[in-house]
Amino acid sequence: MNKPHTCFLAAEKDDPDKVLTEDFQIHFFELVKIKPNVQEALKDKLAKWAFFFPNEGREGKEILIKNDCVMKNAHQAYQKFTADDQMRQIHEAREKRIRDEATNLEWAREQGLEQEKREIAIEHLLIQMGRCHTSCLGYFLSQFHLS
Repeated sequence: MNKPHTCFLAAEKDDPDKVLTEDFQIHFFELVKIKPNVQEALKDKLAKWAFFFPNEGREGKEILIKNDCVMKNAHQAYQKFTADDQMRQIHEAREKRIRDEATNLEWAREQGLEQEKREIAIEHLLIQMGRCHTSCLGYFLSQFHLS
C-alpha cells in the first residue's frame, strides 16, 4: 500500500463481511509518507504531526507549538524524555541496534554474493577443464572452503 493512512475494522475471522462495529477502528499513519512544510502543518492536524515528529529537537517547530496546547504537551514530553539520561540511553541503544542489524544483513548479503560468485567461477573452470569426477569437484570445493 502506498497510502499514508490505513484504517482497519474488527471483523469475524471466518466471515470478514461481518464487522463487529464501525466505531472500533484502528488507524495507521505512516508519517514518513507525509512530508508537509510548515504552512501545510498549520492547516491540517495530520500534517502537523507528520511535521512535528521528524522536526522535534530542531528549529522551526516553535510556530507549531505556539498556539496549540496538544503540540505544546507533546513538545514538553519530548523534552522530558530527552532530558532523562536513562530513557535517552535506551532510545539510543535501540537506534544503534537497528543500524547494526541493517549493517549485519548487508554484510551477510555481500558475503553470500561473493560465495556464489566463487562457486560459479569454479563450476565454469571445471566445465572448461572437461569431465571431472565427483571427487575432483569435492576437492576443489574444499580447497576454496565452499563445501
